[in-house]
Amino acid sequence: MAIAAISEKYLPLKSFGEAGGNNNKGISLVRNTKTGEQLICKKVVASKAEDELRAVRRMRGFDNIIQLRDHVPSPKPELNLWGADISIHELYFEHCDLGSLSSFLKRHELAEQRVPESFIWHVLLSMAKALQVCHAGPTNTTERERWTPIAHRDVMAGNILLSSSPPTDNNLYPRVVLSDFGSSIEYKVPDPLLHRKDIGDLAETLYAMCFCAWDVENAKLGYSEELQGVLAVSDVYWEDTAEQAAKFNSGFVAWVEENMAQANMAEFEGKVILRS
Repeated sequence: MAIAAISEKYLPLKSFGEAGGNNNKGISLVRNTKTGEQLICKKVVASKAEDELRAVRRMRGFDNIIQLRDHVPSPKPELNLWGADISIHELYFEHCDLGSLSSFLKRHELAEQRVPESFIWHVLLSMAKALQVCHAGPTNTTERERWTPIAHRDVMAGNILLSSSPPTDNNLYPRVVLSDFGSSIEYKVPDPLLHRKDIGDLAETLYAMCFCAWDVENAKLGYSEELQGVLAVSDVYWEDTAEQAAKFNSGFVAWVEENMAQANMAEFEGKVILRS
């Protein structure tokens, strides 16, 4: 069956089916007919499209956050019985060619191959940078003073993507990207609980990376004390007071970098399975 597209600018290549939920109406791979660039088209109900668009537009230019390329609204509104606009908008995002972290973990599980610690740190630091931008804004002090925090609220392996473009600083591991801001919200009144959920969800995702080839017989994860310590603190972050949570969040990246520098591990030990 042909994959329908609203815009003639894009040629549909492959459908990934329904994205789940009542507001997401499908995801497909498309090609820009003028530039040849491959993109991901996400079809979203109008009301939710507005929320997601506002979030990703505010975070343009950040390497570890999914980048919006285009937005094609429905030609006309379509109202339901309650007067809500249920027309479909198309959101076009960069295509992360190495897939999701979820698919990456499945490949390692099938191969019974341990994920290198250096790669876990790479993912952790990348996501720490992404969440710090969401929660506290860019590192520019002036921008941070007027930043309205964004809570992602759906940090999980399926929403963390891997891309070979552009190359990362170490040129060994792909760029790690936080995607799918469909559940995100902005909040002007401080709410540390929303910060905690994002960081707690990240810790759970990273724990899953550690358990790909767990040494069950000897009950060992096989990773440095520093990494295990960071994950443990991030996981119990829920229990902090509001003041402690705010302080932790603003220095999250620096704290991860400090522990990463102290970790006792081989610089780039082991291999990662980036493709099937």
